[in-house]
Amino acid sequence: MEVPMEGQTQAPRRGGASVPGEREHEQRRMQALAAVAQAVARVDTPEEWGARVVEAVERASGWSRVFVFRIEPDCLRLVAARGITPEQEAASQRLVLPGTSLGAQAVTRREPVIVGRSEIGETAVSNMRALGTPSFASFPLIARDRVFGTLTLLDVRAREVADEEVEFLQAVADTLATGLESAELFTAAQAAARARDDFLSVASHELRTPLTPLKGLAQSLLRQIERSRAAGRPVDMDRIERYLRTMEGQVDRLATLVNDLLDVSRIRTGRLELRLAEVDLVALTAATLDRFDAVARVDRAGGLPGLSGAPEAGSEGSGGGTTGVSGAGGVPAEVDGGRDGAASEAPIHVLRFRPRVERLVGQWDAGRLEQVITNLIANSLKYTPAGGDVVVEIWRDNGTGDGDSGTVGTRGTGESNGDARAQAHLSVHDTGIGIPPEQLDQLFKPFHRLENAPPEHFGGMGLGLYITHDMVTRHGGRIWAESAGAGQGTTFHVTLPMAQPH
Repeated sequence: MEVPMEGQTQAPRRGGASVPGEREHEQRRMQALAAVAQAVARVDTPEEWGARVVEAVERASGWSRVFVFRIEPDCLRLVAARGITPEQEAASQRLVLPGTSLGAQAVTRREPVIVGRSEIGETAVSNMRALGTPSFASFPLIARDRVFGTLTLLDVRAREVADEEVEFLQAVADTLATGLESAELFTAAQAAARARDDFLSVASHELRTPLTPLKGLAQSLLRQIERSRAAGRPVDMDRIERYLRTMEGQVDRLATLVNDLLDVSRIRTGRLELRLAEVDLVALTAATLDRFDAVARVDRAGGLPGLSGAPEAGSEGSGGGTTGVSGAGGVPAEVDGGRDGAASEAPIHVLRFRPRVERLVGQWDAGRLEQVITNLIANSLKYTPAGGDVVVEIWRDNGTGDGDSGTVGTRGTGESNGDARAQAHLSVHDTGIGIPPEQLDQLFKPFHRLENAPPEHFGGMGLGLYITHDMVTRHGGRIWAESAGAGQGTTFHVTLPMAQPH
């Protein structure tokens, strides 16, 4: 049975044809729907909807209470409401998904949930009656086969919702869904524009940073040579060597930045390819550590740590395997940060290598895997205060859930035995500044930099971990980070299949 809108009398039908009253009724609804669409179009984000949109929905629908929710991973979040008390609004801010609320049921079913027309759980019915609203309906907001939220309507009057009204309310819901989709696209476009602008600003700054001292050092070097030549005395070779070492470090830094930009371009255009070959991860990691001699005391002391994880921070190695200090030419730019490369400057970190197996051989791209290891160690050193530890561990995981193929105190070979579940596991643990939990899922996005980083550690373009993530996933592996929070250090984990799928 059709229920007329408030103030509208129901006109009789004559031989199935619409009478003027019905045409006027339909025209009013179309005008009401247009008013909703206009209200949605006037704002760019759901947060700006407020009273304007829900008031238009209230007028169009004739229902006394209106709620618009936006879907989030685990709940429906209230965007705006009309006709409720502040206490009711506070209680409606978040509806758990999945759940028994009207909105949650509409999301789960992907269809309207309407009193008298749908099977509704007793909990939801009792809640509605307790609010003094015997009539209620909830429509999922669906656009392009995706649920964006819900439109929930309550009424203090008993209503019989006829087919015509369901069709109209569905049109209102579709309009809101399109608005939420457009708002999401607008927000994404704004974020992309900000990221582009931030990137251009950061990239220009980072590229200028090594160029400025390069130019200054070159000019100073030329003046030294000219003065020595004019005075007829030998050139101070020690000073020239110091200048050249510093210039070499700045050139390396510039090359790293350019290579990162080229890698991002290759990733986004699909032109980055892997060259797979038999690689020993333990040997490759050991060789990669040599690049950090200038900024860390590399400790390759023997012994297998317990299966519980990295050795305790600050524990001293048993001696042996500690390298000397060399020039900064091979140190990643984000770690070196403009060191002058003087051999007398002592490293400020301890970099400990703790492989649990002697060999770990798989089919990988050695160059890209070295890039992964370098980026992870460089990142840990960058965010670890002077005197801190960075521990690199490697072990084989046979996919049995025990996390290690060997026993404590026994070194395995790590050779592939054809087990499709076998994985290489690399971890890099540091005693650095840690990562707030809310930032963990942002780490591997391009241009992301830690918000809690001290100003002196805020350099770089935020591309290293993004590139690292891509390299790992291209190998069919997985990378993630763990941290108990700010000041608690961080552990990065990488798992790689021992054999690549054909």
